[in-house]
Amino acid sequence: MLEFLYKVYDKQGIVVKEDGTRISINHKDTVIYFYLNYRQIFQEWVKRVTLTAGQFNELIPNLIDEPEFGKLGKYFIAWNCLIRYIRAEALFFCIDHINETISEINSSMYLVSGFY
Repeated sequence: MLEFLYKVYDKQGIVVKEDGTRISINHKDTVIYFYLNYRQIFQEWVKRVTLTAGQFNELIPNLIDEPEFGKLGKYFIAWNCLIRYIRAEALFFCIDHINETISEINSSMYLVSGFY
């Protein structure tokens, strides 16, 4: 997944410093920061789910060993990184629909973490 995100973000850009100096950068250098940030958010969510699941030990499998659960983490991280890219590059998408997808993902994750 990280390789995919590197390809998406592989775009030259210019950063203007406070003193007006222009620096040429490649946006793929920022991917690792976003990746690690969203991975941490997902891991914190896993901890909340695991704490709640402790109340239902017999019923809930070990989520860390579940392949589908790991896939959820990859999709969560990739989607958030892509949305960040779309917003940063002002690509032609409806901002309301983009925000709605993030809101729905977050709502679903909060509901799951409380086993609603």
